[in-house]
Amino acid sequence: MEKEYLYEQETIITADRVTPSKALSVFAAADLLQNSASLHSISMGIDDVTLKEKFGLFWVAAHIVITLNNVRCMNEPALVKTWVRSTSRMKSERLCSISCKNGVIAEGRCEWAMLDMNTRRPVRFPDEVKADRWAYDTDDVDVPRFARIKPDFGEDDFVMECRVMSGDIDISMHTNNAVYCRFLTDMFSAQFLTENPVSTFEIVYAKESREGDVLKLYRKFTDSNTAELGAYNESGETVVAARAVFKKQ
Repeated sequence: MEKEYLYEQETIITADRVTPSKALSVFAAADLLQNSASLHSISMGIDDVTLKEKFGLFWVAAHIVITLNNVRCMNEPALVKTWVRSTSRMKSERLCSISCKNGVIAEGRCEWAMLDMNTRRPVRFPDEVKADRWAYDTDDVDVPRFARIKPDFGEDDFVMECRVMSGDIDISMHTNNAVYCRFLTDMFSAQFLTENPVSTFEIVYAKESREGDVLKLYRKFTDSNTAELGAYNESGETVVAARAVFKKQ
C-alpha cells in the first residue's frame, strides 16, 4: 500500500484494554479504530475541529464491523493502520488493522458520515472536503461486508438499563460511539466472554444519546454462537443495534 494513503500509529495494549484472557476487548478495538481515524483526519485537514470551524459539521461513525482474533496482547507493542477505502457524497468507508508480534489482533470496517452541528442531521460532504483524494480502493482486511441488522426483541429479551454518564460523552456532546460497545458487551459476564470470546462484532448507530439518558438494553441469541443486541431510549427509539458472533473455546 502506498504510504500517502496510510496512517500508522504505534501503541501499547495496556491492561485496561484487554479481557481476562489478555486479548483486546470489543470496546478497546472500537476505540482504537475511531482514534486512528481521527488522527489520520488531522493530517488530511478534515478533522472535527477544522470541520466545525469551517462548516459547522462533525464526523460520526454510522456502521462498524470488527473481527477479533483472541490474540494475547496485554502490554504488547502494537501497530494500528488505517486508510480510507472509498468515499461517496454522504459516506466514507475506512478500514483498520491492529497487530502485534503475536499476529493480527483485530481488523475493522467503518462507515463514516457527517452531521450538521445544529440540526444533528446527516449532510453531503462539502466540496472542499476531498476525502476521495486519499481513497485507496483495496479491501486488505478479513472483515465481513456491512450487513442489515434489525433485531426484533420481546420483553423477555430485556437485560438491564444503563445511564449515560459524563465520562461517556465526547467533544460532540453525545455518547462516544465506542462506549456503546461497552454498554452492549456488559450484558455478558466476564466468565462468559472468557469462555466464548467475541470473534465478530457489528454495530449500527441509529440515534444519538446524551448525558443523563437512560438506555434499555436487550439481548437475544439467534443460535448457539450469535446474539443480537440493542439499546433503546426512553421513547422506545432504537439508539444502536448490534450483532455479536462468539468463538466457542
